[in-house]
Amino acid sequence: MFLIKKNTILVLKLIISIYLTGNYSYLSADEYTKGYESYTNGNYSQCEKIFSNIINLQSTNEEKSDVYKMIGICQYMLGKRDNAQETFKQAINHNYQTTIVADEVLDENILDFFQSIKNTLVDTSKETTEENPTHAEDENGFLTLIINDNIPAEIIINGKDVIPANKGILLKSGVYNILVSAPGYRNKNFPVEIQKNKNSRINIQLSKIIAQTEKKNLIKETKEKSKKKKEKKVDQTLKKKTRKVTEKKSNRKVQLIEKNWSMYDLAPFGVPQFLDNKPDLGKIFIASQTLAMSIGSYYYYKSYTTAKNSSSTIDRMSEDMSTTQSEIDQYESDQKTLTSDYYRSSLIYFSLFLGSWAISSIEAIVNKPRKKVSILFDSNDKIYGYPNRYAKNHTPSWSVRNKIQYSLRLLPTLKKEKDFFQHEFILDFNLKL
Repeated sequence: MFLIKKNTILVLKLIISIYLTGNYSYLSADEYTKGYESYTNGNYSQCEKIFSNIINLQSTNEEKSDVYKMIGICQYMLGKRDNAQETFKQAINHNYQTTIVADEVLDENILDFFQSIKNTLVDTSKETTEENPTHAEDENGFLTLIINDNIPAEIIINGKDVIPANKGILLKSGVYNILVSAPGYRNKNFPVEIQKNKNSRINIQLSKIIAQTEKKNLIKETKEKSKKKKEKKVDQTLKKKTRKVTEKKSNRKVQLIEKNWSMYDLAPFGVPQFLDNKPDLGKIFIASQTLAMSIGSYYYYKSYTTAKNSSSTIDRMSEDMSTTQSEIDQYESDQKTLTSDYYRSSLIYFSLFLGSWAISSIEAIVNKPRKKVSILFDSNDKIYGYPNRYAKNHTPSWSVRNKIQYSLRLLPTLKKEKDFFQHEFILDFNLKL
């Protein structure tokens, strides 16, 4: 008798290990080994705990169904029939084709218990889908409707049957009309096609019914946000395109801010960055360009010398009667390959040098520091001075002064007030200091 029980337990271990190993190869061996060893040793509480811990690690419905099945078997053996019933329902809902065979269990009463639960679910689905003319095939599939935000909604299928939310139900394949309604929310009506042997999961987002006053406030807030956004965009555009002229009556001063470009911005080796007082960036460019130019020149020199030396060597080999033509051809081929490799490497580093040079020039032009010049006006708004102390030692040339004077004549009259006045305008020329 002891021998028969021992053989049964060994067969049971083998069956369970085959089921679990086939579906959960990515789990560690300790997890499922401890689980079925606890089950075969009669430690059903430990077995239930182990499989409950790994249920969330499963990636497919079939894998979850098999783990739920093992949990339900353990609960049945512990006498927790209600819990086992709900767990077996979970197993069937995840995969309605799941079954329990006699070799998997120590108590064959579990087979009838599991089959009765499965028959109940199948009968419920048949009653729900009865008299539906849209069924295409006599095959079953699962439908799970998930209501977002846990709204207490009522789900009606085909205008008569109420189905639960957030739970899977077994239906025959075909097209069903779903109506979802909840107090304070807009009804949602849509068709759903159930395919055989598939679990359809649908997330439903209900729209809240907004009162008229609340709707007006929402529209008003939206318009205000849109208006502020447009004003902010226009203000940023004006800041980029305008030059600000501020005059105080005490000293009658106007400040113009302009960028100053020059041919030095196209120089290599970080020269533009050093001239713009950006030494850290200049060091990066001079280091990268010098390194790229040096390595490129080295490889170019190697390619040149290799080609030159190979030519003289081939001449000597041709004069030597002991050297065969095949050896000469092989040597010539090797030298050509080596010369080509050196030349290709030099081109790569020269390209890096040119790329760094281009980036340096673009950065110098785009991020050019601004220089400031101050202009003093007399009582008739005529320019009479360019003091260096306001202009940071940058005084415009005679031709630039004439351009400024002419450009200011085209502007509207500045609005004068008791203490100060200011005006924003766009210069029609680039001020070069």
